[in-house]
Amino acid sequence: MPENKIADTLSDAHPLVEKTNQYYQNANIKTDEWFSPPCGKGYLNLSVSSAQARRALLIADALLRR
Repeated sequence: MPENKIADTLSDAHPLVEKTNQYYQNANIKTDEWFSPPCGKGYLNLSVSSAQARRALLIADALLRR
């Protein structure tokens, strides 16, 4: 069984990951606040702190590509 590989960057990420990442980058959220993109708009439903958003997106990308 192959291992899931988690990329170091979000370049060439899955389209859902890219769109969610764009939302997180444009959101005006403080580092310690939790936030999530709007539901049903083509985004991943990830509720994360802004400090962990990149890590969550990298993991989601690895799972979607599996």
